[in-house]
Amino acid sequence: MAVNAPPAIEALRPVRGSLRLIATRWVLAILAALPGIFAARAVLDESAGRQPWFAEAPDPLPLPQMFTILGELGPAVAVLMAGVVVAWLVQLLVTAAAVEVLDPRRAPGPVRLWRGTIDSGTRFLWVYLRISLCAVVLLVAWARIVGLVFEKLADRAEVSGWTATTIIYGLGISRLALLLAGAGVIGLFAWWSRVIAVGDGRRHVRRLATMVIRVCWRRVFQGLILPCVVGAVSLLAAAAVLFAWRQSPGTGTVWFVFWLGLLLVQAYLWHWRLRTLCLIWGSIALDDVRATADEPWHVFRRVWRRFRRPRTGSVRVAES
Repeated sequence: MAVNAPPAIEALRPVRGSLRLIATRWVLAILAALPGIFAARAVLDESAGRQPWFAEAPDPLPLPQMFTILGELGPAVAVLMAGVVVAWLVQLLVTAAAVEVLDPRRAPGPVRLWRGTIDSGTRFLWVYLRISLCAVVLLVAWARIVGLVFEKLADRAEVSGWTATTIIYGLGISRLALLLAGAGVIGLFAWWSRVIAVGDGRRHVRRLATMVIRVCWRRVFQGLILPCVVGAVSLLAAAAVLFAWRQSPGTGTVWFVFWLGLLLVQAYLWHWRLRTLCLIWGSIALDDVRATADEPWHVFRRVWRRFRRPRTGSVRVAES
């Protein structure tokens, strides 16, 4: 009797359409940064790049010169942000098509990635945007809660006479770790919501929230902990590479190639995380969760019915 591998292990194996998905994600990541890079280079060549304090500065660039350069890159930052927004919207369209491609319940047949990106992506774009808005609201609320807690802790630390090192590093690192952990969980909530929305053709985002909680409760490791850890390691690796690239002297050709390779690895991890969630959601053990009706919570309707429901005592008095 064949033994099925866990979804996280099974997701390591590519399926039909996987290579195209990984390549598309990789190209989108590169294209998202190119407009800002070219705009920044043009600004530097025309202004700060010709100044002696920049041309003769040591490598790596000191912080004062770095901040001055960032001030000169105003238009480039706007172009970069515009490129990021456009790439993000295209990635939402590709994600919708990717869920259909990676769904284990998909009927066998040819994979039409670009057609699926246009058809499925545009069909679920409004749902995806609402999911993103919900994630932003949760992230802002989480950041506010963490900020209030650590403000109280800072006041307590001053009264108790904690050392400056403990206050700055201990509380600072703990606060950053909590913010990143919360951001990872909220980001995974958005991932799950997108998978469920496309996988079952759902439209009500509020109903997705309870479904995601039920799924993560049943698959704590593969559906919650492991994807969050992999996502955090991927982001930290990217930050470490950019920091090391910035601090390294000499030519950046090797670092640029290394950065492209890292983007390719991140594209593969994106595919792995998405397929893992698709495999978990398509399992037989979650049939009862998939049977949840695609409808709002009807909170106000239930409250109204609760107040309009006649009491037993009143009914008996009326009958007597």
